[in-house]
Amino acid sequence: MGNIRYSISIVVLNNLDITKKCLQLIEANSGPDYELIISDNGSVDGTAEFLRDYSLCHANCKIISYAYNTGFGHPHNQALLEARGEYFVVLNNDIFIHESGWLEKLSRCFDENARLAIVGFTGGYSALDDIGHGVKEPARGEYIQASCLMIPRRMADSFGLFAEEYELAYWEDVDLSLRYRQMGFDIQLVSCLHEHIDNATSATIDKVLLSRVRARNHKTFQKRWSGYLEKRSFTGRVLICAVTDSLDSLLAVTTVLQRLKDEQLLVNFDLITNHPEVFLLHPAVDACFLPNEVPDHEGYDRIIDLDFSSIPPGQPVVLALAEQAVVTITRLFPVLHLDSLKQTIATPFLVPGKEYAVLTVSCEDEHFEQIKALVAEAGYEPVIVEVLDDGAAYSIDNGERVDFRAMAAAVSTSRLLIGPSGVPLKVAQALGVPVIAIFRQGEDPLALGIDFARASWIFARSDLPRQLEDVLNEEGDRAEAELAYLQKSILQRMADYNALWLGYRGQTERIEQIAQEYAELENQFRCKSLEYDEIIARQEQVIAEYDHKISALENSLIWRVTSPIRRMIDFMLNQFRGNSCG
Repeated sequence: MGNIRYSISIVVLNNLDITKKCLQLIEANSGPDYELIISDNGSVDGTAEFLRDYSLCHANCKIISYAYNTGFGHPHNQALLEARGEYFVVLNNDIFIHESGWLEKLSRCFDENARLAIVGFTGGYSALDDIGHGVKEPARGEYIQASCLMIPRRMADSFGLFAEEYELAYWEDVDLSLRYRQMGFDIQLVSCLHEHIDNATSATIDKVLLSRVRARNHKTFQKRWSGYLEKRSFTGRVLICAVTDSLDSLLAVTTVLQRLKDEQLLVNFDLITNHPEVFLLHPAVDACFLPNEVPDHEGYDRIIDLDFSSIPPGQPVVLALAEQAVVTITRLFPVLHLDSLKQTIATPFLVPGKEYAVLTVSCEDEHFEQIKALVAEAGYEPVIVEVLDDGAAYSIDNGERVDFRAMAAAVSTSRLLIGPSGVPLKVAQALGVPVIAIFRQGEDPLALGIDFARASWIFARSDLPRQLEDVLNEEGDRAEAELAYLQKSILQRMADYNALWLGYRGQTERIEQIAQEYAELENQFRCKSLEYDEIIARQEQVIAEYDHKISALENSLIWRVTSPIRRMIDFMLNQFRGNSCG
């Protein structure tokens, strides 16, 4: 297979005949410099078998199989990780291309405009109404419909593709275009001869489920883009409320803030917090207020009130807060401004020229003395940092109480940090200080929010001194091999965790949906029962009235029949009496 210039990603769910025709037309109208990445969302109509055979006959085709319907955005995002082309193409299997050289036609647009990010076909939905629904207005190109779009792969790698907050389908393509436009990039619609069978895949999905997903995604979209829908502009002001006594949680807020700013460069972000020192000189914060200095909310286009109490146990705080802020997180470590520490905090307890290692291991720990001795033998000066009052204060080498900034300054000037998960460890990760993270058996590092790309070594507590000695003396080939394996497995666990979390949330909402449907059916049954009782009562009343009328009718008939007979008898009796008298 030659050089790959285009990576075409197609997501399928059943509709085998449509998929066959789509692939035939791609082959007929495309050059040799493309690859196919086809994601099967659990098809049961023979599609899986066809794709397996197709990939065996086509070296440029790769199949990714899912056991269930993972939606639209997720499989395309995964396909992007596998792509090798210069341009990444998202294509529906219900799009039939009838124009030869269509890939080259789309890619030429990028040569003509250096700020171009996304190109798509004309003829589809491209504008938004007042509440964010797509409409067909060619003169007002606000977004590129994802039935067919092309984006430079390196750009998608850098700034992301589809936001996975949108479940199954709907609005992820609108969100994509608005995000890139907000960053200052352009989008463009190009005329190309094609045929689109709208809603071919959605027609195979449960209508009730699809309706609920559409409603949830629309709510998510409006929450993120209400300011744009109102003003049709990407400038504005957002107020974020982040009030908690947990500095650990506030460090997660720094990550969410940075991601919000990355996605909304022209928006000003103000912050309400009870620990402004954590956000000192943060590049995403324009103004910081204490809780008793709350500004007028009317001047803001959007207010994000972060609810720390609603975070489910076991979910990383940063991921939960990102979900509340409707933003996609690409890193776990906090964002701190190192210059603010150096400018505002002196560290007289650290002597210049020495190499320090910060230890946050408790002095009461069974391994403390061994760890301290090993650090000293490795040429480091141990600095003991103790966390006080749940992170509200710290002590350094059993000295006076210091605040968050002094602790962070000490960490920033050290060469190494050794200790369990906590604020000092995450500060070290934010500042790029090497970390040896220590976990107890049974602890889940993912749930603690550790970014493994920035943790040099990760050990459980069993056999800790031996492992530390291997690392500190740089003699541990076996330890390095274990580390490489561990980091790889942890990264995979992180991806699996996110997928499982999305699946769990979907299943939970499905259960809630079924419970709601059951309650509605039960209510309908109750209403029908009442109606039935009313009908029975009315029938009994009608029957009683009928019986009364029948009785009256019978009495009337008897009277009519017997009355002439009685008159005749009376006449005959009278005649008999008269004759008797004569």
